[in-house]
This record gives sequence, structure tokens and C-alpha cells, in this order.
Amino acid sequence: MAYLPLSTANLPDPAIDPAQDKEPRDYFETFLYTGNGGGLQVGDVIKKPADTITINNSLLFNDDDAAYLSKTDFGTSTNTAKRTFSTWIKSCDQSYTTYDHIISAGASSIDGFGFSSDGKLQVLRGGTEVDTGNQSIKDPSRWYHVMLTWDSTAGEWYMYINGVLDATGVASGALSKIGQSGQTNTIMKRSNAAQYIHGYLAETVFLDGYIGSVTDFGEFDANGIWIPKDISTAGLTYGTNGFYLNYADSSDLGKDVSGQGNHWTSNNLATTDQVSDSPTNNFATLNPLTGGSSTTSNGNLETIIAPVNGARVSTFAVNSGKWYCEMVPTTIAGYFVIGIGAPYLKGWNASQEANPKVIVYASTGSVFSNGGWSTSSSTISGTYTTNDVIGIALDMDASTIEFYKNGTSVGSANISVDGDVSFLIGNSSGTSNGAGRVNFGQRSFTYTPPTGYLALSEDNITVDDQNLESPDFVWIKNRDAADTHHLYDSVRGVQKAIYSNVNTAETNEPNGLLDFNANGFTIGSEVEVNTSSEDYVSWCWKAGGTASTIAVDTYSAGSPSVASTVSANTTSGFSIVKYTGTNDSTNKVAHGLDQKPEVILLKKLTASTDWAVYHESVVDADTKFLYLNTTAALTTGGATRWDISAFDTDTFTVGDDHSVNAASTDYIAYCFHSVEGYSKFGSYTGATNGVFVYLGFRPAFVIIKRTDSTSSWWMMDSKRDTYNVMDDYLIADNTTVGTYTSLDFLSNGFRTRNTSSSFNTNGATHIYMAFAENPFKYSNAR
Repeated sequence: MAYLPLSTANLPDPAIDPAQDKEPRDYFETFLYTGNGGGLQVGDVIKKPADTITINNSLLFNDDDAAYLSKTDFGTSTNTAKRTFSTWIKSCDQSYTTYDHIISAGASSIDGFGFSSDGKLQVLRGGTEVDTGNQSIKDPSRWYHVMLTWDSTAGEWYMYINGVLDATGVASGALSKIGQSGQTNTIMKRSNAAQYIHGYLAETVFLDGYIGSVTDFGEFDANGIWIPKDISTAGLTYGTNGFYLNYADSSDLGKDVSGQGNHWTSNNLATTDQVSDSPTNNFATLNPLTGGSSTTSNGNLETIIAPVNGARVSTFAVNSGKWYCEMVPTTIAGYFVIGIGAPYLKGWNASQEANPKVIVYASTGSVFSNGGWSTSSSTISGTYTTNDVIGIALDMDASTIEFYKNGTSVGSANISVDGDVSFLIGNSSGTSNGAGRVNFGQRSFTYTPPTGYLALSEDNITVDDQNLESPDFVWIKNRDAADTHHLYDSVRGVQKAIYSNVNTAETNEPNGLLDFNANGFTIGSEVEVNTSSEDYVSWCWKAGGTASTIAVDTYSAGSPSVASTVSANTTSGFSIVKYTGTNDSTNKVAHGLDQKPEVILLKKLTASTDWAVYHESVVDADTKFLYLNTTAALTTGGATRWDISAFDTDTFTVGDDHSVNAASTDYIAYCFHSVEGYSKFGSYTGATNGVFVYLGFRPAFVIIKRTDSTSSWWMMDSKRDTYNVMDDYLIADNTTVGTYTSLDFLSNGFRTRNTSSSFNTNGATHIYMAFAENPFKYSNAR
């Protein structure tokens, strides 16, 4: 028997598997929205539209070349107390140095705006006053819009990332050197040191003496994605020393197009540094997060590949379509490999990473495939050497790959792949570094691609807008106000709400949730779900769509003893069940799943009765009760609520407690069981230094409850907190909205950070419910 290393590549395929076109977001999704006070569609109800403008170019700054822009001949500033700086940046850095400035000014006691050592936005005034933002910018595959407004007259500064306020503070004095006469100003360089930023810039704007609005530069599209606006029509007031650099003139890369004539001087930049990669058409690069000790440079389009078996893969992966790129080996040590690999790949053969999925063409003329990806009917032959241009034409629809050497085909092969594919450049054997460069289309190709083959860019990749399709269970909470949680489901029907934080009976809400529509839902003017300008979160689950009736079966052992209406999704382990109680001590209710529920959230609909919660991790769950709408610890009751010994793959059994089985009374139950890579329900014991809880996926949504003492039901998600620390909390049992340093969401689970009576008391028992953003097996692929 062969034993495998413990790596994500060797993990079994999860039931909900992105490689098989099943993603967690198809079954659970969090939507954020802002109310409008009237009718509103929420979710991915509209496919991402084309950008409202086209940005054709950006400027690539290679820090290894000491590339930057400079200007020393500004006039006298309009007003140094008021400054606005806006730009789009695609940062190639994974490590930063303190005062890595996008714009900087002065020979000493400098002013600057850029990054701190941990990649957070930072403004420096007079060399001493330092103000830092919150979010780290460390994703090399995306564009960010960053903006600073500084107003020392009003005594305030603001930083924005992608249209959202990142941080604010007190502006105690003027930024007197940026855009001022007699001061050396630099872009992508610290003005008084040989310290450069590696990355791309687009649409760089400075307003001298005026405070702009973030909405002058961008807007949210129908899916809540921040996209650029046409600056030329924004009516901006630039002031004497203001400027607008759009990097569109390759003969004058620092040309100011604002009309103010504040042109910049290029330093160590060439016409080839003007590229097509832009905020409206993002191109693939090499991924600096893979490849071990290999390094990248020149916009992550060049790499030095350490021996042995180093590799770099593209930041974009594809599973359909026809794609073309060009790769050039500039140093061959041993022999070189060029081809395709799995997006998470670190090396290209088994001595570097067990069972990597690769198909590569080597400089020796050989073709290799392993790790489950294979070639057949190959005609590929012929060696290549340094500075040969190797083209790759990959047809994922026809399952073929063809290689070209200096524009001439050297053969093709039929391929077998079982998942997403990235392009790969690597080096094998030898004791010296190899090196190479790639072009995914952000520069003109050396040779014309085959007919129908596309560059690897955002505009050429079809957007999958079919996540979630139509939700069946929607849980809504106001994030700005202490409003009640509103829960709707397709089994009870629209306009019927129940509330997690109170024991109130079901209420008819004619202006609440009006429709479960494709990829989202529609709400009316109900103030607790749609107050104008207030922000909301909605957690949405897909069940089985149209509900069906499961009748009583008195003839088969273990069959339902009461009829129920059920919408069930056996793939995701979630069902919605409505039934009428009888007060029988052993009523069996069909849940519609193919295994026993591990969690049940159950509510009486016709009276003010506490929620009943079943959680498999609770010992003696038959007699010890939890209530979703209260902070109560496990409570021992007199009547029997559950008969867990009778739970089976078809039914759950309720006792004679009125909260689950009063005669002639309607109930709704939300039933869940764990699904590998998608959901997990369990418990942990708190510890002083925090606890790591393994889930097998990066969580999108987590609920935590301490059970041995009073404690709230804490709710955290990755849409409200897009980066660690996760500290924006909501509470299922009350209307509180707040922040508290609490959790880290990790690629394979979560970690509690603080000792707290709420979610991490030393020695205390806590239960949780968790739903996935991405399975751990694919944690490096998304």
C-alpha cells in the first residue's frame, strides 16, 4: 500500500467540490445590502454588467529596476491643508517596508501615502505623524482602489479601499510637501530613500486644495463590486498643482491629462511598461504565493526558479474555454518545463509535492504528465533553449493542448484533466536557478494566437452568476440598528416572519420578504429589513425548492407518524420541515435528508414559545434543553423534547414537550447535518491562549454558543469581516450590533483569539455551527 504525505492535494474530494462545479456558495451565501425604504432585490439578481467605462492601460513599476515617477517643479500650492489622492493599484508585493509610499514628498520630514510594513494603508505627515488603516492589501491577483482625503482645516482624514471607509482620524496639520513647490515628489518610491513599490498603477489623481468624494472615482455595480467611473466627467477641481495620470501615452508615461500641465518625469521606465492590465480588464500574472523559494519580479511576469523542481502557476485558473499564452526561458538549469498545473501547485513532480497535477513540455523535448492529469495521442517533439518563445494553446472544451516554438507548432496532445487549470513555468534538476518570463496578453503577443484562442484576462472569463439559484431560507439582520432578526422560508411562504431573538409567534408581514427569486430575494418596505440608507446582512440557504408532503406511514418501522411538508437538499445536508403536533410522546417527523440531523432549530408558529435547539454535541440532549432566543445555559426540563435514540436517516422524534409537539399546533424545523468541505457542527473546550477548531474548510459563517453557563449565540461571517481579525458580531438571541476581537477565519477552520465568557472561556464547553466559503482542499486556489 502506498502512503501519501498529508497535503491538501491528497485530501479526498469533498461532496461539494469546486472541481465538479459544486461550490459552497451554491448552497449557502451571505448577501450584504443597503436598504432603500421601498421594493428591493437582494443578491446576485443581475449578472455583473460590463464596466461602465474602459481603462485601457496601466503603468508597471518594477522595483528591481528602481522604476518610479518624479516631479520637482510644482508651483505654489492652492491649499496644503486640503488634499485628495486617489489611485488604482495592483500590488505585486507580499512583504512591505515601513513607509512604502505610493506618493511621497520631501528630502526630510517627508509626507507620504502608501503602505505600512504589514501592508495596511498609511499616511505620514512631516516625518513623524503616522496614521495607519485596518485592512492589509496582499492579494497579488486583484486591483484595489485606494484613496486618501486630508483636511487639517476640519481636523480629519479618511482612507478608503474599494469604496469602503477603511480608517479615519484627526488631521492635526497640513500635508505641506505633497504637490508643493520646492519639494521633490515621487510616485511608487519613498522620496528620500531608495525604497520602491512593485506593482501596477492606473487612474492616479491628486486634488490640490480640494476634498473629493470617493464616489467621484468609483461606484458599486449590481453585485456590490466597486468599479471605476469616468474621471474626465466627474467635474473635479484639481487646483494649481493637481494632476490626473492615466498612463495612456507610451511616449510620455508621466503625462498629466487634467489640463493643469503638471507632467511627471519617468525614471527607469520604458514604453513596454505600459500594459493592458487594468481595473476594468485584470490579467493573470504568476502567483507569488506559490513556488516555494522561487521569486517573481517585473509585475510578477518574470520569475527566478530555485532548484530542484520549482514552479510558478498563473493567478487565474480555467475549466472551460480556449486560452493562449507565451513563455520564454531566459536561464535553463538542468531542463525547463512549461505547461499547465493545478492552481495550488508548488512544484511539478513527486519529489517536490506528492501527486501534482501537471502536463508539461520540457526543454529536452519530453512531455510529462502525472497526478491524475494525462496526455494521449501526443505528437509533441523537439527541444527548445533560452529565449525561444513557447506558445501554449489550451482548449479545455476539446481537451487538447498544443505547443508552439517561435510561432511554429511542435505538436499537440489529447489531455485528461479533472478540475481547474493554471498555466505553469518551472525548472527541474541541476543545482542552479532557472529563470523565465511569461505573457498572458497584458503585452502584445510575439506571435499571433491560433484562431479563437483568448488571452487570460478578466474580460475573457465568463462570470458564473448562478450561485445559490433561489434560496429557501433567508435570515436577515439590520447591521446599523437594534432591529429584530427576521427569518423567512419557502415552506411557510413569503411575507411570514419568525424571529430568532424572541419567542413571538409567526407574524404576517405584507412588506417583508416578498419573493424568493433567482439568485436572491425581494423585500418590501418593512423597516426592520429595508430602512433607507441602513445596512443589512442576509444569510441564505438552498434547500430543495418546491416542498412536498411526506405522509404518515403506520406500516413500516421507523416511518413518520405525522405528516410533514418538506423541502430538502441531500447534497448540502439541509432541510426545512413543517408539521402539526399531536402531543404524542414519540412522534416521528420525516426530515427529508439521507442521514440523521446533527442540528435542529425548531419553532412553534402559533404561540409565544421559546425556540427549541437540538445539537448532537450536547450530552443527554433528550433532557437538557437549549433555547435560540435566550442566553440560558443547558437546562434540564421535565418533559421530553427529543428522543435522540430514535433519530434515524428518515425521521427525528419529538416528545410531549409543548415547545415541539403540542396538539393541533404548527411547527417549523430547520435541520442540518455535516457535509465534508461545506458544513460542520461540533463542540470545543475553551483555552486561555485560544483554540483552533478544524473544519476542513475556510468558514463563511459561524455561530457559537457556550453551553455550561449563560452566553449568547455569537454570529460571525466573512462578508462583514473580509479579513482577520473577525470582530463584527451579531447575536441570534438579541438585537445587539457590535465589534469585539474574537476569531480568525483560517483556510481549514477557525481560531478563538481571546479568553471570553462568550466563546472561549478556559475549560468551558462551546458548540458551533459552521458553513464553508471554500473547502480546505482548494484553499490556495481561490
